Amino acid sequence: MQTACTITLQLTKSSGRTEISFEQGSSLHAQGIYILAPQGKLSIDATSTLEANGRSLHSKGSSHAGETGQGASYIGQGGSCHGAYEDKTYGTFDMMPNADNIYDSVYVTHVGSAGIGRPTVDRATAGGGHVHIDVDSISFACSDGGLNTQIQADGLPSRDSPEVGSRDLHGGTGGYIYINTRAQGGRNAIVGQCAVSAQGGFGKGIGYGGAGGVVILDGRTLSVGMVHINGGKGGAHFDKPANKGCGNAASGTFYTKGYKALIVDNGIESDKATVLSASSQSAAYPGESLVAEDFWVGPRTNVLLRNHAGGDILFPVLYMAPYSNMTFDFEQAATLVVKYRDSFEVHATSILDFTRITDSTVFKSIAALGYANAVRLGVVKFSRSL
Repeated sequence: MQTACTITLQLTKSSGRTEISFEQGSSLHAQGIYILAPQGKLSIDATSTLEANGRSLHSKGSSHAGETGQGASYIGQGGSCHGAYEDKTYGTFDMMPNADNIYDSVYVTHVGSAGIGRPTVDRATAGGGHVHIDVDSISFACSDGGLNTQIQADGLPSRDSPEVGSRDLHGGTGGYIYINTRAQGGRNAIVGQCAVSAQGGFGKGIGYGGAGGVVILDGRTLSVGMVHINGGKGGAHFDKPANKGCGNAASGTFYTKGYKALIVDNGIESDKATVLSASSQSAAYPGESLVAEDFWVGPRTNVLLRNHAGGDILFPVLYMAPYSNMTFDFEQAATLVVKYRDSFEVHATSILDFTRITDSTVFKSIAALGYANAVRLGVVKFSRSL
């Protein structure tokens, strides 16, 4: 079934066994896919998919068409290799569905953006759509011989799509995927190599890549084999070492709400960043500003932290993989204090960058709130001598 509209499957039966099954090569294609069965089970076999790839023509994160444009942005920045860069990022890694408006018809943040969205929308660069699953339990049966991506909200063009003549296409962003399993009447069952994907679209010709999407698992009862949130690569024109990945877009985000765990993982060289707020609040750490309680930055991934309220930030657990970069952009802080709780580990090849902090701001210290299992620093860059 294919449509650019919204499909809602809702089960309200309160007794007996209720199940929504996709099997024997069945698939559902739409801009918005909503499966609402709080007391039911969702089953997807190895041959079936829920797919919202390239279904969004929204332009919230889109730039101007043509050679001077850029790949679409979501929570991460779209690719671009010229100086006139527009900050078109929107959304947050932990933005939950609005219970009063799960279709996100007002703010349009829970959906990807097209790569070329102004002045006209090019459907070949559409962003990923919105997949919303709220069920009691999930059963995925995946192949052991290869990776099955059963839930998809990728941007276009896809990685494997061919160059389109002389057309230069900027990638759309990945979409928004929310999965909540209550596990009150049954258990989740994941068999084989399963995956969820919200990748950014890949630029074609001299087009730039689109940013990765937003994936949220709500609760502690579900884990999947792989989650793809990488940004798309720029077109063949930019595939040169001298460009240093400028045409490639930034990563999206993968957040497990039950564990307060955030992963940002791009895996490709790019000078673009995933933009996060450092002002979230946590009941476990009252009065502290933090990003997430468990924060993992993947290899070759850039993160830009913004905080417009104060100059303290807490990392209960931080791990930065090789060749990753974290830039601090705190506008109103007189003194920046970076705190850790359990572990603060930055690989020797990775960078903590404080050069964007205003002249009146200095990096004061890394102050321990408790016992740290690991404190390892890579490269630290300052805007001036201390």
